[in-house]
Amino acid sequence: MSGMISVGAAMSTTLDAETTTTENGKTKTESFSTSITISIMPAPEKTIILQMNADNSPVSRSEHEPGAMPETITTEASTEYIIVETQKRDEAGALKADRKIYGRDDDNIETFFARADGICVKHYAQIIWE
Repeated sequence: MSGMISVGAAMSTTLDAETTTTENGKTKTESFSTSITISIMPAPEKTIILQMNADNSPVSRSEHEPGAMPETITTEASTEYIIVETQKRDEAGALKADRKIYGRDDDNIETFFARADGICVKHYAQIIWE
């Protein structure tokens, strides 16, 4: 992707392949399809995990640097839902926060971190509900 590209822009492509062979009078067709989507996003600077109780009050708070999220998050007994706040800079350089809510039906938290080459990759942390 080149030129002026803004945050949120995405590009998708799909590759399809099909091969047909005939052996001993029998025809066999094999097919394959894969697609990839690339989206523009700023590199996350910090991830904050807030565990909230039924009264919408914080139970616990933890901060994580990009690439340093734990593999599992065990909730406090009174946690009803989790807010994941990702802090990153917008195109003007101002610090912004994206938030996502995870409830007891969710098994994993999804966060991103930037590799050394600037590509952001997804990380999954398993939620262990107490």
